[in-house]
This record gives sequence, C-alpha cells and structure tokens, in this order.
Amino acid sequence: MPVSHCVKSLGSVEASVAGLSYIFHTSADSNGTRLKKLATILQKCKRNMYGLTEVVLRRDSKIPADANAISILVSNPEEILSSDCVQIGFLPRDVAKWVAPLSDVGLFAFSAYINPDETLASALEGSNKKVQLHLYVFQGPSFSSISKITRTEYVSGVCLLVRALRRYFGLWRLHEVLGQHTWPEHLETDFVFGCSSVGSINAQFLAAFSAAAGKRSSRYYESEESDPDWGCWTASQEIRNPSIKVIFPSAERVKSSKNGILASRRILCFSEKTWQRLKGVGILHDAVPCPSYRDGFPMHVKVARRRFQSKSNASSSFGWVYCGSHNFSSAAWGRPLFAEVNNKLRSNPSLGSKLHICNYEVGVVFVVPPTSDAIETKQLDDIVLPFVVPPPIYKPTDRPATPQAMREALAQLSEAEKCGIESSEHCGEALMEEMPNEDEEEAILQNASNAYAEEEKEDEKAYAGCLWRQIDSS
Repeated sequence: MPVSHCVKSLGSVEASVAGLSYIFHTSADSNGTRLKKLATILQKCKRNMYGLTEVVLRRDSKIPADANAISILVSNPEEILSSDCVQIGFLPRDVAKWVAPLSDVGLFAFSAYINPDETLASALEGSNKKVQLHLYVFQGPSFSSISKITRTEYVSGVCLLVRALRRYFGLWRLHEVLGQHTWPEHLETDFVFGCSSVGSINAQFLAAFSAAAGKRSSRYYESEESDPDWGCWTASQEIRNPSIKVIFPSAERVKSSKNGILASRRILCFSEKTWQRLKGVGILHDAVPCPSYRDGFPMHVKVARRRFQSKSNASSSFGWVYCGSHNFSSAAWGRPLFAEVNNKLRSNPSLGSKLHICNYEVGVVFVVPPTSDAIETKQLDDIVLPFVVPPPIYKPTDRPATPQAMREALAQLSEAEKCGIESSEHCGEALMEEMPNEDEEEAILQNASNAYAEEEKEDEKAYAGCLWRQIDSS
C-alpha cells in the first residue's frame, strides 16, 4: 500500500503486529533462518526521527480464512525491486476489517511503522509480548468522492476509522496544540500556573509540563548537538533553572480572608509532603485575587499563562492562556512513562513514550501566536487573569495553605470563632478527605509503568495462527 508524500495526512492509529510469536517460535523456525534474515534486514533499514522503521502492508485477499487479511512485511531497502523481504505477521482482524475495504476502494491510503528493536526482541524471545504498529492514515486517490459512498461496508469502515484515530490528552494534547508555533525563549516574560490544587509534583513533572508548553533549553557548554536530548527541556534543566511559577494561596492569606479558614477548607489541596519537597525551590507565589474587590474571597481557579513580549514593540504581547478543570498534578495532566525498548516515540524525551492519566478533565487554550510586528493582532494582555501578575513570591516565613497549616490555624482560634464548628479535629478530618494519598498515587503509577508491556490477545493469536497455517498449506 504505497503512499505518496504529497497526499494529506489525516492522523494515526495505534495497532499491533498479530502472529509474530507464531512464525518466529522455535517449532516454526527451528534453525533460525527467518530470524537471522529479519535481523539482517532490520539493520539495513532506516529509522525516522522517532526511531521507527517503515514496513510494507500487503493485501492477501485470497486467504480463505479472511478476505480482508493484510500481511506486514519488512523489506530489504537495498533490494527494492526484488522480493527480498520477511513477513512478520498480519494486521489484527478488527483493524484489517476496515483498512482493507477503505484502501481497496481508494478512499484512504495507509503506511505503517514498527520499532525495530522491540520487534527483534520479541522475535528473539518468542514471547507473546505485543509489538506496536503505528498506522498512518492519508487521503486516498478517491477521497474526493467520499460523500457519495453508500455501501454499508464502506460507511461502516469510515466510522471505525474515525473511532480508531488517535486522540491525545493531557500533556500530549497541550504539546500538540502549542507545538504548532515556535515560541522565542528570549522574549518570555512570565510563565505561571495558578490553581487551588497542587498534586505530587517533582522536577520530572515540571519539566514535562514546560516541554509540552513548547519550552526549549539553551545550549550549555557540556551539551553536544548530537545528544538526543539537546535543546529539549528536561528534568536536569528544570532543577538547574526552574521554568514555571506556581501560584497557590499562602496560609496567611487564607487566614485573613473575609470568611476565615473554613471557607477554603474544601477547595484547596496541597499536601505537606509536596510543600517540603518544593519549599527550597523558590517557585511558589501567593495568589492575590484580581480584580481587587475579590480580595478576601477564596479562589477556585485553574489558569496558566505563558507570556512573551516583542522587543521592538513594548505594547505587543503574545503567548497562550489555559483555563479549565486541570489541577497542577500528574493525575490531571498525565505522568510520562518510559518503555525500555520503545523510548523514541515522541520527539521530546520529557514527554515519555506513554502517558498515564488518572482524571477526566477539560480545558481551553487561548493562543495568540507570534507574528510580525507589522501585522496588527490581538494582544495576550487582553485576557484578564483572576490573580495578580506578576504574583508575589513566598516570603521566607510563608507556607501554602496545607491541611496541617490550616489545622494549626484552627487550633489558634478563640472559642467564639469556633462557634458553629463541631470541632477543629472534625474539620481537620474533612480537610484530609479532600487530599489524595501520595503513596497510593505513586503505587498506581508504578503499577501502570510495570504493566506497560502488553501481551498479544488470545483472539489475535488464534486469528494470525489460522492465516499462517493457510499460507503454509497453499
């Protein structure tokens, strides 16, 4: 299924190679001839920027078991005109059932890529570990006539394709949106995230969020351009030069609010453990409500902004503003995971090869892209934030309104001030109920990381085994 480089890309689908374990099993390849040939060809194949190698998709409509069968082959790049290739498996049945008819009729074209290291490792082990296949979808030669299709198999195929198209969420979606523009680092004036809940964040998460927002690192003397991490914003860069200001109400601000501490007890979330981790970093800033008449009232906001200003025009501001339901946490934005053999799936190493997200969130990113000063455009400063910027940095005596800080403040209240409250201990328990258990969160994420290597499904193995046997007997 060759694809012209001039056609329009429509997206990608995550699939897998079915039947690889069957054909490279000891009984099927007793002397290892097929395995040796695969290793030789893979060494010759070129890899793209993500470390992936293109494979050939071939229609096998004459296999009795499935008229929609599609074989996956690795071809020798030095012998393009010959049939020097190794078949490694098939598209899974549930993918082939819509790829085959849509490509046959010319509505769509497809290209596929594998990770050669992952593929060879699975073939060597003879294991049932699933080998990922990245399927890219393009407009086919008959795409312009898509509105005229009426046959059920084509309409159904289009619906299945749309459902299967990969959609990014969390950090990856932020990177997809903001990565469409080049943000000039030297013109950045501010990068803030104000929220009422801060999760178990560390240098890795901060670096991942900044990288998703398009932040790039300067070239340091010990860094070489040949380094794959060169120019990328990583955890080591984040530790050396913190990139983002976190805006969260200080305990003193909460205590001095119009309705006191209890007004904020169910809308603020910042664990003592995270505070101890961040207190020496210098990224915490106080949340001062804006406009000023809101001062003294609790804020339940989740807003981020990265602002740039033109050097030649002081009134020209650009950048982006996020507003939504995402707290500043890996549970909301996603924790990047890294697979041992598949660590080049994304162009930025801080974003990982897989993203583990715990929460369902929604948000909007307002983008004012960088433009020429000669072009009149909207200003980022036209978007008013709900807190004062630049925000005041925490003083040495300040601390965030953590449950512990609020319990201590409650204990200092007079009896009259405690009137109407069942007990400060009960309030403390209510506060703790709002807090996520960091140890539990870490355990969940660790389990997700360990479970990254999925196994091939039994129905896919049975399907591919049937196809292999019919090919062998023909």
